[in-house]
Amino acid sequence: MGFSVSLENAEVNVELLYTIYEELVKMKIRTRASLVCAHRDRILMVQLQDPMTKVSRWFPPGGKVEDGETPEEAAIRETFEETGFKVRIVPGKKLIAEYPFNWNGDDSFCITHCFLGELDEPFREPQPVKDASYNLGSKWYSVVEVDELLGFNEIIHDTVMKLLSR
Repeated sequence: MGFSVSLENAEVNVELLYTIYEELVKMKIRTRASLVCAHRDRILMVQLQDPMTKVSRWFPPGGKVEDGETPEEAAIRETFEETGFKVRIVPGKKLIAEYPFNWNGDDSFCITHCFLGELDEPFREPQPVKDASYNLGSKWYSVVEVDELLGFNEIIHDTVMKLLSR
C-alpha cells in the first residue's frame, strides 16, 4: 500500500503526519470475502456480536480469506459456515470494499472482496448453525431494510447497494 503527497507551497504539520503514519502502520490488514445472497426482494444477513463490546450488528456473511483459498471460495465457505446455506456466485458481480474496522478490540484495515450470490438450494428460512459464539443467527431481510441494518458503516452499505443494483 503506497501513497504520495505533493507538499509544494504547503505548510505541513510534520508531527501530525508522523502520528497518522504510526497509526496506519499499527493497523493489521485483513483480506476478507463476503457474499450478498439475494433471493427475490430479500437478502441473507447474519447477526454478529463483537466479543469485547457486546454490540451486535447485521452483516452479509463473510470472513477471512484463508491461505490457499480464493476470495470466491472464502465467500461461499463463510456463507455456509455462518448461515448453513449453499450458495453460488453470480458471475461478473464483484466489488472490492476497503475500510477501517474494529472487531474485538483490534483495529484493522479491511480489504473485502464482495460478491453477489444466490441460493444453490431451494429457498428456506434460516436454521441455527454451529459456528463461533459471536454468531447470533441469520435472517432474510427485505432489501428496503438494508439502509437501517447497515447504517453503521457507509462503505459496507454502499457496496451492498451497488451489488444489488447491478
